[in-house]
Amino acid sequence: MTTLPDPRIEACAKARLIETRAQAIAGFARQLSDIRDPTSIQPEEWVSYSQSLEALLKEITDDVETVISKAQHAI
Repeated sequence: MTTLPDPRIEACAKARLIETRAQAIAGFARQLSDIRDPTSIQPEEWVSYSQSLEALLKEITDDVETVISKAQHAI
């Protein structure tokens, strides 16, 4: 019979992913804030930024929910 990993170990692993994704979101925010003339950006580029941020937000939200779930199981 196999045993399930300790939920605290899984929560810590997910926390590392949250940090990585948060840094990626911060990087996108920095790129956007550094744009001197936002009107010069092509609509396709704005779509790309939006889609990338949306994907990261979904991933980080899922990771946070997993950490919360694992923490509740560890109590």
